[in-house]
Order: sequence, then C-alpha cells, then structure tokens
Amino acid sequence: MKLQIEELRTMVFGRKKKNDKNIDDNFVPPKETKIPRTSDSYKRPIPKDEEVTETKFHPLNMCSCGTEMTEKRTVVFYEED
Repeated sequence: MKLQIEELRTMVFGRKKKNDKNIDDNFVPPKETKIPRTSDSYKRPIPKDEEVTETKFHPLNMCSCGTEMTEKRTVVFYEED
C-alpha cells in the first residue's frame, strides 16, 4: 500500500531533483540591456489599399437610450484574417 502511495506521489509531483555539485549557487547571470521602445513600435502599420479585402459600414443613427446622435465621426478598424 505504501509503495502505491509513493508511486502516485511520484506521478503527481514528479521526482526530486538531484543536487548538482557542479552548479555554483552564488552565480548570477548578467542582465541583458533592454532597448527602449518607442510608442510607435506597439502599433501595427496601416495596411495598404491592395491588402484590404473587405469594407463594412456600421452606421449609428440612434443612441442606446433612444435619442438621436448629433456628433458623429468615422472610425476605421482593420481586422486581420
């Protein structure tokens, strides 16, 4: 019975790692210098006209509360396939 419990414990938690004598515990790897990113690097480029496959219009004439929209603007979204 003890053997089965020990086998189950090994299956669930894995085996204990052996202590490798060749590894120095005080070793700290050197930090990599990070290159600062501009805010433009977080944005995808706008696709070229020939890359756009479909255009959809979603007009909004009424607000969700039932009043008519007065200040309208056009917003463009690009969806990748």
